[in-house]
Amino acid sequence: MKYLSLALVLLALPATTQVTQDDGQRPALGQPQDLVTADEGPFEDPLNLVVVYDVSDLILDRSPLGNPKVPSEANRVEAQELVDTLMSVMNTHKRGLDSIRALPDGHIVVTGHQPSHEYTVDFLEAQRTCPSAIVINFTMFEVPAGYLQILGIEGNSALFEDPAEFNKIMGVLETNEKVNLLSSPNVAVRPRGSAQIETINHISYVADYILQIVQPGNAEILDPVIDTVKEGLTVDVRAVPIPGGTVQFDLDVSYSLLQRPMRTVKTRIKAGDGPEVEISLPQVEKISLSSVLSLSPGSRALISSASPSADRDFVIVTQYVAGPSRTSPRVTKLFQSMRDGTYDHRWFPPLTWDDIPALLQRAESERLVKRFPTNPLSPHAQKSCPEGVIALWLIEGLFESGNLPSLNPILLQDGSKLSLQGALSTEQQLKLLAKARTAYSAWWKGASRSRQKTGAALTGLTSALKDTGLRWY
Repeated sequence: MKYLSLALVLLALPATTQVTQDDGQRPALGQPQDLVTADEGPFEDPLNLVVVYDVSDLILDRSPLGNPKVPSEANRVEAQELVDTLMSVMNTHKRGLDSIRALPDGHIVVTGHQPSHEYTVDFLEAQRTCPSAIVINFTMFEVPAGYLQILGIEGNSALFEDPAEFNKIMGVLETNEKVNLLSSPNVAVRPRGSAQIETINHISYVADYILQIVQPGNAEILDPVIDTVKEGLTVDVRAVPIPGGTVQFDLDVSYSLLQRPMRTVKTRIKAGDGPEVEISLPQVEKISLSSVLSLSPGSRALISSASPSADRDFVIVTQYVAGPSRTSPRVTKLFQSMRDGTYDHRWFPPLTWDDIPALLQRAESERLVKRFPTNPLSPHAQKSCPEGVIALWLIEGLFESGNLPSLNPILLQDGSKLSLQGALSTEQQLKLLAKARTAYSAWWKGASRSRQKTGAALTGLTSALKDTGLRWY
């Protein structure tokens, strides 16, 4: 059992002069600032190096038709969010960063010492290999003051890596009649995403009276003013994958409790000897916790503080439950070779059915590549193709027992009146990609439920494109 510090000091680095231009364009290669791309390493100048990194695959919203010259506002927001996250994490880990800037075409520019670039490479890889959904479980208790010390937990925090040790302590907490289980929610967030969980009671009370004098007859009416007060739990969490296979959770917790019975006072509203009225003065006790936790899948962290209740302590246990993995080193390496122009497989690349979740994730990409799998027997020389279309074509190839499924990774619509040139256009391919992606996702969902492995193939399946009106070229 390891003990965690609840406070984490963020050190702000001194401001430095950026060597990149601020015109929203990518700085030109070969300028005096020694700009290079991430693929051109190794890093030779540890003191003043500017590197451009391609992060288009990490931006959820793609530019229209995959055209980097027409960036959407969502692209800009997503790229800036990635920059802000990287800067925050890198400053935390003191990596010698000078500046980071987002470009509108799906790239970021990092200026800094060599450790900052090494960390950037590792950070971006962590984003790409993290599960598509990060699942977290929170369990919140109220325990008698000092009860954790009786259980052998010293201080206000602990990290559990041994499941047996954790289960033993949780078993005691869950069966002790003096321990109150407040809430135990699960939440799933995307990488670098945030979530808020609330368990709130809204309690109404009479806060005041307003004297209304109406005509005719000078009738006097005391109109009560009803207000509400909130009590309960609020958990704000942000999950950021970081190098090393862990996720950094930025956690803010507040627990408020209305003191009962609610205090009241009597006051006089009417002039003269009018009767007194009673109003309530609610008193809410509140505690707040902030913590930064770095957890690997399956590990748990416990933090505690005094509770708003007298003679009680508040305990929150955070568990990182590994989400469904959609990553594959083979798929990552394969598509990286397409991007950097080194792809050299003549026939079907070495993939298995286990790579299909990663291929489905890659099917969300509309990025164009110029080197990619094609059938050597095809008469059509295809110059470029969206990554998503290639990914689905490879899934179809796995369905065809690991063979090239058609002449080219090109989707066609039955009955289309488009010319061949129009059918092969990027615009048309991206339109059909959206429809095909839905079909393949549904196909795999059904296949994975009834999956019966026979080597590298599945039995009893039909093509994902059946009854969709789509086919491969």
